[in-house]
Amino acid sequence: MSRTLASRWRARAAEGGRGSRKPRKRTSGAPRGREKAPQPKPRVAKVEKSARVASVKAEPAKAPPLPSDVSGYIEHVRHWLMTHHDEQSIEGQWRAEMRLRNQCGITQADREAIRALVDARVQQVRE
Repeated sequence: MSRTLASRWRARAAEGGRGSRKPRKRTSGAPRGREKAPQPKPRVAKVEKSARVASVKAEPAKAPPLPSDVSGYIEHVRHWLMTHHDEQSIEGQWRAEMRLRNQCGITQADREAIRALVDARVQQVRE
């Protein structure tokens, strides 16, 4: 009686396969039954109490909310133009804000006027 290939595979699987296989070794993480070695704490310079309190109270400056109209977008552009100090970052910001310009309803004429501000800043940075 001849068996098909699929039935032979099923028979081997029922018998336990081709023999006993070794259990797979764990390749990541700590071995079972052992804890990870504790990491040494980094040394921190001692700071006076008054200096620590002052640093905790200081909050970082928050970015202004995104504009929703043409005049708000112009102020937004003026703000970020002064924060960028190289041509690549200015051009990158201009390209990244295409969707924002569309959401604010910037027309072709408005965009050309705003782009003139950007080009003037790029010239200023080059010099």
